[in-house]
Amino acid sequence: MTKLILWFLALFILVGSLAILIKPELQRQWVDKLTGATYHFVAWMAVVIGLILLMLADTRSWVILFKALGVIAVLKGAWLLQSGYPHGRDRLQRLVGGNDLLVRIFGGIGVLIALVLFSAS
Repeated sequence: MTKLILWFLALFILVGSLAILIKPELQRQWVDKLTGATYHFVAWMAVVIGLILLMLADTRSWVILFKALGVIAVLKGAWLLQSGYPHGRDRLQRLVGGNDLLVRIFGGIGVLIALVLFSAS
């Protein structure tokens, strides 16, 4: 069961990151379509995924990787919830506003994380 969760998480990260690498304007479209409900859903999902990674950390071979990714995901979700929808959306729009290179770098980091998750399971 844990292997299945890791594979789905890694596959989701890989597909999203490859889409952003191939077409960076997708990220801007996703941020433009962001509503308050989806913003809070994404924030809570980051917290839940981080907690799942922290629970799986002791059962996998790359303990430090899983703990680091889990803590980063929980902190990201908590930061999104703390900043609120209007401020968080403005920050995201400024981040992906016109810098395609930065968006592609984040996409590359996502692909790397997904490959490491595949190899760790």
